[in-house]
Amino acid sequence: MKNLVFSFVLSLLAIFATGQISCTASFVSNQSQSNTAVVQFVNNSSVSQFQPTTYTWNYGDSNVSTLQNNSNVTHTYSAAGTYHVSLQMDVYDSITNLLVCTSYDYDTIVIGSITTVTAHSTALQTASGSLIINFQGSGTKTSSVPSYSTYSWDFGDANGSVLQNPTHTYASVGRYTVALTHEVRDSATSSIIAKASFSRYVNPGSVDSCDVTMYTYVYQNTLQVNCHAYGNAASYLGHRYPKNYSWDFGDGNSANNKTVTHTYAQAGTYTIALYMDSYDSINQTVFCRDTAYTTITVAYNPPPSCNASYYVDTASSGGSNIFVYNNSTPSQNNPNYSVSYGWSFGDGDTSVLPYPSHTYASSGAYVVCLSIRVTDTNNLTCIDVFCDTIGIDSLGNVIYKNASTGFTLNVLDPTIGVEEHALAKLTLYPNPASEWVELQGLTQSAQWQVFSIGGEFVGTGKVSAEKPKISLPNVKDGLYILNLIDDTSQKSFKLQIKN
Repeated sequence: MKNLVFSFVLSLLAIFATGQISCTASFVSNQSQSNTAVVQFVNNSSVSQFQPTTYTWNYGDSNVSTLQNNSNVTHTYSAAGTYHVSLQMDVYDSITNLLVCTSYDYDTIVIGSITTVTAHSTALQTASGSLIINFQGSGTKTSSVPSYSTYSWDFGDANGSVLQNPTHTYASVGRYTVALTHEVRDSATSSIIAKASFSRYVNPGSVDSCDVTMYTYVYQNTLQVNCHAYGNAASYLGHRYPKNYSWDFGDGNSANNKTVTHTYAQAGTYTIALYMDSYDSINQTVFCRDTAYTTITVAYNPPPSCNASYYVDTASSGGSNIFVYNNSTPSQNNPNYSVSYGWSFGDGDTSVLPYPSHTYASSGAYVVCLSIRVTDTNNLTCIDVFCDTIGIDSLGNVIYKNASTGFTLNVLDPTIGVEEHALAKLTLYPNPASEWVELQGLTQSAQWQVFSIGGEFVGTGKVSAEKPKISLPNVKDGLYILNLIDDTSQKSFKLQIKN
């Protein structure tokens, strides 16, 4: 019963208090000069008696904040637009916590774009070698409040200017860093809202310059030269500077590329000239020229001619011998050339002698090939090959008389007759032999060599007309090859040992 009476009394007090309390919600907005998206709301609300009060801010962009005092608030909008802002003021009884007063205030604010600013500068030297440079400043800005632009320069030499397009004279040649600052200021307060800077290098006193060099490579023994240009250029204007190249080869011919190859009509010494024009990429005018020269010598020596050839002496050949003349040109005695030979006898054996002697194991037709390699003093080479079938003439007749026990091919120097070749008509006795063998018809000393039919070395020595016998003690039974070599020729015999 006491509780009911107490509650009734509180209700009466609250009703009485409500009739005594008044409240008024009020605020104003202030937008930032440097960034209009930032707004400060100043709370000017009032209440007749101090009571607990809640302030609810609705910023109009779906953001809400609630405070227990009348403090000022700051809000940043994320996008430009028109926003309806409201403040709700709620006053509560300090005893019963009942709502005893409510008030509202409203305002509409416009948020412009966030202020942006850019800066850019250009620099133009007034003439080649001049220390005077004309500067031009520019920039862009966007702002939701009335504003204007100002410019300030730092020329990099402790001097500056507040003109948008100043002219500055430097005291000395050098490289300087020039900075331009573009400031956006509020039209009402002249305070800086935003600013941007731009820096560049300048080189007062610069002059037009260019330099061209060339590289040349002369191809050996072709009358051909390869040329490549290297060019550098600089303009005081500071623009790009493309380069044009032109060549004069000294023989009435020319070309225009950076890299060229030229073939001369004849050998000789020529002066090559290279011209370079550098031009400004903006106004297309040539501002610098340079020239380079070099002297080259081109030569052409035709490679040597050569002819591999041999022929059979049908008159002297017969029995078991065929005589062949090596009449290849040039000869090995020509002082202007280095001459080498290669023989392939058609049975697997070869020789590099100019006048070899070769014994075949059996009769038959063999394809004999002779190659000649000739190198001149310029290291130029000629190679030729000649092949023919030994044993058959142009009519198909067998030249070596079909010897049943094989035959010997003797290559001779065509400048010496068959009779003059000391080894040409030697005979071997006895054959088969045992411990010695005699060379019949030997007229001068010669070197002898004995090999087994498989190529194994058996022995060597000297033999002369006075002592034409060759001792062969302790040689096993079998078939062997006996080679005789003198100053002009070589001859081989097939020798059978039978003890």
